[in-house]
Amino acid sequence: MDVPPYISSGANSRAHYSLVRKVECADSPQAANQFLLDEVEAIRRQLTDPALSLEKCREHLITLLYCHMTVSHGFLPLNTFDFALSHAVTLAEAGRSTSQKRMGYLFCAEVMPADHELQLMLINTLRKDLEHEDTSRICLALENVVVFSNQDLIPAIQARLSDLLSHNSPHVRRRALLGYRSLGLPHADLLSNIDLKVVSRCKDPDQQVVGAALSLCVRMAQIKQPVSNARELVNDIFVTTLTSSAHDKPEFICTMLSALLVVGQVSFHSKLSDELNRKDRLSEDNVPILLQLIRSSSKSHERGVLRGSFALLTNIAPDRLLSVNLESPVHHIRPLLISRHPNDVYLFLSCLECIDPVLWAGTSNDIPAVLDGWEVERIMQLLDLSDTLVRKTTLRLLHRVDPNIVSIFYSQAVRNIPSSLSVTDSNERALRFLEIITVQFGEDGELYARELKDILLRLEQASLDGQPVLEAAIDKVLTYTRYAGIDFGIGFSTSLLTFLVDPVTRLSQTMMVIVAALATEQCGKLSIRPLDILEGFASRLPKSTPPVKDACILAMLRVAVDCDEIPSSIINVVEELGHHSKWHLRQRCEQFVTLVAKKDSLIEIVQKARSSAATQSFLQLPDFLAALLDPTVPSTTLSSSQSFSASKLRYDAYDTPIPAPKLRNRDAPLSPRLTGNTHWDESSEAGRESLSRVSSKLTVSSPDPLSKPLTAGELTLAAVDSLLKDEAKERIAEALASRVDLISLDSPFVSETTDILLRSETRTEGDFESLWNSEGGDARGWFNGSVGVAVERMRNLEHTRLKVFPADLPPYLGDLKVVVDGVRAQAALRLRESDDDSCLWRLRCNNNELHVEIRRHLG
Repeated sequence: MDVPPYISSGANSRAHYSLVRKVECADSPQAANQFLLDEVEAIRRQLTDPALSLEKCREHLITLLYCHMTVSHGFLPLNTFDFALSHAVTLAEAGRSTSQKRMGYLFCAEVMPADHELQLMLINTLRKDLEHEDTSRICLALENVVVFSNQDLIPAIQARLSDLLSHNSPHVRRRALLGYRSLGLPHADLLSNIDLKVVSRCKDPDQQVVGAALSLCVRMAQIKQPVSNARELVNDIFVTTLTSSAHDKPEFICTMLSALLVVGQVSFHSKLSDELNRKDRLSEDNVPILLQLIRSSSKSHERGVLRGSFALLTNIAPDRLLSVNLESPVHHIRPLLISRHPNDVYLFLSCLECIDPVLWAGTSNDIPAVLDGWEVERIMQLLDLSDTLVRKTTLRLLHRVDPNIVSIFYSQAVRNIPSSLSVTDSNERALRFLEIITVQFGEDGELYARELKDILLRLEQASLDGQPVLEAAIDKVLTYTRYAGIDFGIGFSTSLLTFLVDPVTRLSQTMMVIVAALATEQCGKLSIRPLDILEGFASRLPKSTPPVKDACILAMLRVAVDCDEIPSSIINVVEELGHHSKWHLRQRCEQFVTLVAKKDSLIEIVQKARSSAATQSFLQLPDFLAALLDPTVPSTTLSSSQSFSASKLRYDAYDTPIPAPKLRNRDAPLSPRLTGNTHWDESSEAGRESLSRVSSKLTVSSPDPLSKPLTAGELTLAAVDSLLKDEAKERIAEALASRVDLISLDSPFVSETTDILLRSETRTEGDFESLWNSEGGDARGWFNGSVGVAVERMRNLEHTRLKVFPADLPPYLGDLKVVVDGVRAQAALRLRESDDDSCLWRLRCNNNELHVEIRRHLG
């Protein structure tokens, strides 16, 4: 990358410039991160110099801030820059120049946590600067008041901030208003006693101060504490500004229009007189001025002013507009429709949406159409654009003109669905159909549900991939349902669950996932019996795809909480499904059978999910799944010895064999596969089983690890590995993992796994957490292989020993934890399994050589 010379680079110092050059010219992001880390460590040492000057401290903070903003996310621990916070507070307090104090404040604003212990010292510095006589220091402090909206800040500066609203300097008055605006959102009581001063500032001779006062009026209206007579006040400013000869600042006009829009809207719902509530947000005498503003802004291409002006026309009756102006405002925006810029086209549509269609669409015999035929055709063509926002706005616009236009377009689109669609095409068409039915039936949950069912079924029938699950459609539907209102949500959910319990109604796989999510959220709140919902899910399980079956069983677990008793027919269906399913789905079926028999445990899981849910009003399916997988909840998963697969053995078990000593402790010569440098056989399916799964099973077995010895039949099955089926392989691997001491089998994948897990037994999980928190040099990446293969790579490190902690034990649940003990250093490694036979790794190690070596082995 070309880096400009130092003189024109804007760098703060030669050291800063040199660092920027190294980072910008680095061969890889990892190398750039290492340069930044080295610079941070160098500055850490330099800041300990007792003779460090304030100017040098400022230069170091600038460089540290550059490192903070440039380094890759997650490469450095969160507290990496905490060592410089005390220097930043000192610089803000003792800085001799404004630039020095500004840098101290800026560093604290970007790096200091809100609950840091130095916040009180910073607040004290802000208070002293606000009370200073120097205007520049007061302005600097006020700028940081806008940033630091801290609870402890208000009592310290409240009185002084009120006085500054009347300061001689307009710069101070403007910043004081913005300070109130920032603090007023989390602390509304702060704005309760400044009405008169805000009104006074709205009449300030300085236009920037008036703009800040209008912004504060908007904030006070939004938190339901509007300034008294705010509507009349803003209308007066509107007239004064637009009738003067010097209204050439579009930013101020946009602020004024926004204030008039928001303040006037709040006035409709405020406790004012009925006569005022009947008034529009814009005074009647000001309508001609607004129309003149539309005309002038369309000629000068001030798009923000044009859009704000049209927004004020929303609640103005058509006859009133015609009475003051015979020409429709739409004439001034027609050139935008044929623009090549998408923003201009959207501006045209959004402005047109603000006006009653009677004024431009020709729907009334008394008012002719404004647009020509080719312009109407151009609007219809916008329905096929790739721009989602333009399509949605066009649909709303046409629906306001005539709902039949959208209905005909929808019918044609459904008829023209191709007979063979990929999953990507199906998702895209589903989103477009959802846009249409949202406009048509967005307020009627029952009609929305009926149209959604039909269109998803049509798309599934036209798919090349059998029965795909359209994830984009699921996300869109559930998001809209949760924000569409209570009445819509109840009607929509009731309709879909009615479809579920009706055995005649066909539902697509995508619809089944939506129903599962809504059953989890709305169960117990609707008129449909939970038992009927369970039976509906059970009747549709056999014909569903495996991912859909998983989601349905999860929903059935949630619905089972509200059932007094679960019929044996439903349990039999789930058991039968488990018999014919692979490992994951079989485990889910076992979980269902176990939990419905332990109602108290299931209720505890639901309560835990509700307490941790992001939205307390309803329980979402991901929240329930997270609670179900939480290891702090009592274990509810059966081991495979108790599972359905046990009933599939084709022979009677032999007597329990006498425990044999471990092969590695015998003196007799071993098989070459055990005496050599063994590796997992990646061609074997059993060898691909992740280490995290194997290690987690060490803790699921009975309290006495020797209480369940291996049967001779199991050893025989393991010896003929090539004849094993998937289910039998999992059986053997689990049993061997839970019975490490009884391994007497020449198995490449088990012997290596147990050897790794039994190293360095003196370490505990708490030691790993301490090591992780003490080590620096955080790095992360993807390893193109399973967790077990990654651990095997670590074994190839010279002069090191490994200790592996299971993924299902704290800390860092879900991550396999590995401690690498070197000769003079240690490293902490976390491995998280992925579904695609790869894994995410995170590494912390202070020793650069060991750090680089581990990363090299991880590819």
